[in-house]
Amino acid sequence: MRSTGSPRSTPYLPTQIKPWLICAALACILVVGCIGRTSDRQQGPAAATAQPVLIDSPQQDRTLAITVDTSRDDPTRYLTLIFEVRDKATQAILHRQQTHASSRLAWSMRWLDNSAVQLESSDIGTFCWREQPDGAWLEAECP
Repeated sequence: MRSTGSPRSTPYLPTQIKPWLICAALACILVVGCIGRTSDRQQGPAAATAQPVLIDSPQQDRTLAITVDTSRDDPTRYLTLIFEVRDKATQAILHRQQTHASSRLAWSMRWLDNSAVQLESSDIGTFCWREQPDGAWLEAECP
């Protein structure tokens, strides 16, 4: 075996940065940026999405406002749908319902008439709520 005359005294250092190393570094920066600070997140029992889905009633005097529960206080309710029936003129909440339907799966809500709403959810099924003569909203049989 011939010697080249210059023994290797330092470990091998690449003269060029590998492309996969750049990609890994960029991925780490992206993940850290997407996670953000926990102080930026909404927390607490009233935490819900900032922009609700709004659906006007057939008589245009009420609004169905659908939000996503983002509170981490109860893991069984995290990212589930909440709906409110609101008086359109005063924005008073006439009814608020935690549906337990996942916001991550397929769902839809609609007015059946001016005093009944329907939720169709791929994870919990179809449910309806109807306003009672005393103003309370109760779960009811769907048509």
